[in-house]
Amino acid sequence: MADQSITISSEQQKALEEAIRKTVQPMGAMDAFCGTWPTVKPVLNELRNIIALVPGISVFAGPAIVVVIAAGDAAFAAICKKT
Repeated sequence: MADQSITISSEQQKALEEAIRKTVQPMGAMDAFCGTWPTVKPVLNELRNIIALVPGISVFAGPAIVVVIAAGDAAFAAICKKT
């Protein structure tokens, strides 16, 4: 079976950021997320690269990780203070 890939457009990313900005209220858990996302994202990217080498698993897990990364980036952009 061929590897499936998924792409998140910049418009989709911006729409997700806006939806998060409108619905999520800042709280302690968000502070933890904002502090850890810059460390977690590279690990998820590496995991995606490793999974891409495993036939069968990459078809399901690869796109799922792409979606998690896109959602994490959108949440980070929407709720984390820029320094």
